[in-house]
Amino acid sequence: MIESVWQDLHYAARVLGRNRLFASAAIGTLAVAIGATTAIFSLIDAAFLRPLPYPESSRLMFLCEGQPSVTYSFSYPRYEMLRDQASAFEGIAAYDDESITASTSGEPERIEGGRVSANFFSVLRVQPILGRAFTPDEDRAAGPPLVILSHHYWESHFNSDPNVVDRTLRIDGIAHSIIGVLPAGFQFLGEPVDVWRSRMADTGTFFPSSVRRGARYLTVIGRLKQGAGINQAQASLAVLDARYRRDYPGNDDLDLSVYATPLQQQLVSGSLRLNLFVAWGAVSCLLLIAAANIANLLLSRAAARRKEISVRLAIGASRWRVARQLLTESALIALCGGVLSLFLAQWGVKILAATIRQTSHQMPEARIDGTVAAFTLAVSLFVGLIFGLAPVAVALRAELNDGLRSMKRIHLPSLLVTAEVALSLVLLAAAGLLMQSFLRMRDMATGIRSDQVSVLWLILNPHHYENFRARSAFYDETLRRVRALPGVSAAAIASRVDVLQRADMTIEGENEPLAGSRGRSISADYLPLMGIPCLPAATFQTAIPPRHPK
Repeated sequence: MIESVWQDLHYAARVLGRNRLFASAAIGTLAVAIGATTAIFSLIDAAFLRPLPYPESSRLMFLCEGQPSVTYSFSYPRYEMLRDQASAFEGIAAYDDESITASTSGEPERIEGGRVSANFFSVLRVQPILGRAFTPDEDRAAGPPLVILSHHYWESHFNSDPNVVDRTLRIDGIAHSIIGVLPAGFQFLGEPVDVWRSRMADTGTFFPSSVRRGARYLTVIGRLKQGAGINQAQASLAVLDARYRRDYPGNDDLDLSVYATPLQQQLVSGSLRLNLFVAWGAVSCLLLIAAANIANLLLSRAAARRKEISVRLAIGASRWRVARQLLTESALIALCGGVLSLFLAQWGVKILAATIRQTSHQMPEARIDGTVAAFTLAVSLFVGLIFGLAPVAVALRAELNDGLRSMKRIHLPSLLVTAEVALSLVLLAAAGLLMQSFLRMRDMATGIRSDQVSVLWLILNPHHYENFRARSAFYDETLRRVRALPGVSAAAIASRVDVLQRADMTIEGENEPLAGSRGRSISADYLPLMGIPCLPAATFQTAIPPRHPK
């Protein structure tokens, strides 16, 4: 059998070598179609199929208040209660991102930081490659200033110094002692964090009084106990929900309940998940169209080789032997296209992943590994079988005498063309709808001017600017200096620059908040700068300090 298969492959290679134009067109068409399918599958594999890069990652849960897609939804008091009392969990940890200013010996630079609870790395079961992790005694408001470096920051700023432990890194003007370095490639939910600190209560987002009242700023995860299920975890969280409302009746975070979902599901947002599967459907249609094209080409070649096939049947070859030879030729075309598609997919994955990361950091690292290569091989063989059946069907039904004279009329090509046209129309309609949606989103009137407007982020450490007067003086001086820059016609400050932001507002003298209210804090020139029209006498003239500043 091995010798027979080798003979079939050798003969198929000779036949394709004599028809290089046909072979190049068929293999190239397949390589593009299978390469696109493989590239999208690589992203889907990285986002949904590949386990998280943590030991026993199936036991890791994402805890959230309200909608599962919302991160940074926990308050510190609620996290503390869950950490100490959630019976279904082996451990519960918290994370908060922060933008910080760090300096070693050169100029200060703005980098991404992360604050984590002392047990964060142990819950994920990640150990530093140098030094150690945080201890519970260090995760407190008055704890020592310590920092753990990411592997990338250690390489780029400390030249991979193995003696980096106990060296000093200044963060926001305060000297921090380096206690460890994390493994290469470690990330949490795709966040590109450079340095990690503890002391979760010392957030740069809220004042200590707001933290005690239940301000939401934490992302919380938990590891289930061995044998515990998600239903048991949810029951435990429901009990603690009622207990939290009883023990903290005046806190601001009593309106939502806590839910647990697998951490794997939190890795990719719903919109990105939908986009990936829509793209998967599109490339699958593209693959079917390519298979139909090649099937038509093979049918044309089968018609041109009808005398050859008839002669082989006449001298004693069985129909199955001829059919196997034709299938071998199809399989060889498919395998060559599949091998070439791996190179195209490697290039396509990098471009697609980089494009997605421009708008979403949630896209994990995608690569062409053994799973993806096996998928490509399976797709290649399947497609080869699909488009190879058409000429085989012709060979099996051919009559010898008719074959020596002329082939019977075959209706299969017209069926394939009909199917190909139908699939093409579906793809064209979907592409037209997507393009129309994109154009409408691009031209949608938001009421905010975006041309010739630059946005820069200002993050003030509340421990350095502890009252409204200090923050107001900083903002006033910033606006004065920016307005004096060449080419700047106006400058303003806003608490957030987007279309809408939810805020609770009440009218003085009334207790009930305004239904569906939205709001943000702005400086006097923000509305005209952003081109937002106002009724006469409705614009701000001067900055008025709030009566009860928070």
